[in-house]
Amino acid sequence: MQMHWSFWVILTERAWNTLGVPPEQRAELQRLLGEYEPTLKGYHFKGHPTPEWMSRPITVSYERWGESLGRWTIGNSWMSGWRDPGTHHEKRVVEFLPAVDEAETVVIWGGSEGPHFRFEEGRLLFPNRDENASVMPDGTLYVQEGARVLFNIAAPTLSMSRGQWLRTDEPNPLDRFASSTDSGPDGFDPDPYYRHHGRERFECEDWDKGFQWELEVHDLRHLLTGRIARVRRSLWRRQVTGLVVELDVHRIKLVANPLLVEPTSDGRTIPRKNDPVRVVLNDDGWIDRIWMRN
Repeated sequence: MQMHWSFWVILTERAWNTLGVPPEQRAELQRLLGEYEPTLKGYHFKGHPTPEWMSRPITVSYERWGESLGRWTIGNSWMSGWRDPGTHHEKRVVEFLPAVDEAETVVIWGGSEGPHFRFEEGRLLFPNRDENASVMPDGTLYVQEGARVLFNIAAPTLSMSRGQWLRTDEPNPLDRFASSTDSGPDGFDPDPYYRHHGRERFECEDWDKGFQWELEVHDLRHLLTGRIARVRRSLWRRQVTGLVVELDVHRIKLVANPLLVEPTSDGRTIPRKNDPVRVVLNDDGWIDRIWMRN
């Protein structure tokens, strides 16, 4: 296995306000999702007004076994099509062969109208399928300006490579959701937590909009050690343009984009010459991620 990640989201009745769901439809949606009663409900909301209703979690896990297998496992999934009353699944599995067909769209929860949760083009998207959201002939969801969207976040698939986002405004759209602590067994005593290769946690809590989600990522690819042999800079502005990494294995040197560096716990993103690093290579033998030592 090269990659495994798990995602879960819970909703409250405020999510229906955010999505613009009419009052007459809410009771049925809440029945389909089911009600969740956490043991420490008051602590869970940390000073926010306790909601009248809280959904059972919608859970999603993704596994990638190289080019041989991709697997989605979805819990608490309800799906319906056109003129179809829908079916609830306690557990639903979607498998595909990446070498033959990449699963670019997976419907996680929802129907042809109303609140709808899906994975599409590397995003986890939860909109309201009303007049401002429609399915295109190729099966993708077109969300117009003015559409009601609960959240729209990046989702890792094969890897967490920042190379996926090099041409976007955010080098890694998940950075702002990175968790800084890891709760203890009783939920009250958080232990220090730092992102590291093999385990990364991201979370977002927005009770004003009516939801909370968590994402835990396990990058299981092999980690190689090395050092920064050279930091390349532009001639005039002295901006970092490249990093020459010398691997401990056979002293092989590879050049990497500086945007592939994962931030340290103190926020540093640019290594210095001779800094020890750990790297992950992609299937083509190029550097996919660079981890600095804290």
